[in-house]
Amino acid sequence: MSDDKPMFLDTRAVALQLGVSDRHVRQLVKTGSLPEPVRLGTSVRWPMSVLQRWIADGCPKSPQAVK
Repeated sequence: MSDDKPMFLDTRAVALQLGVSDRHVRQLVKTGSLPEPVRLGTSVRWPMSVLQRWIADGCPKSPQAVK
């Protein structure tokens, strides 16, 4: 790959992308407002493509979101 952008983002990188705190990212996941992360062992990551698509779609809530 010639691109230096990571394919997966950690909580801190997602928070920076969204302009929110790490804690807020975790809350968004808990409420179903952010796509579920991929778990790689003990690491939590979001595919960059999934996050970009979610933002492009207007940041919709997951259909399985807790009400």
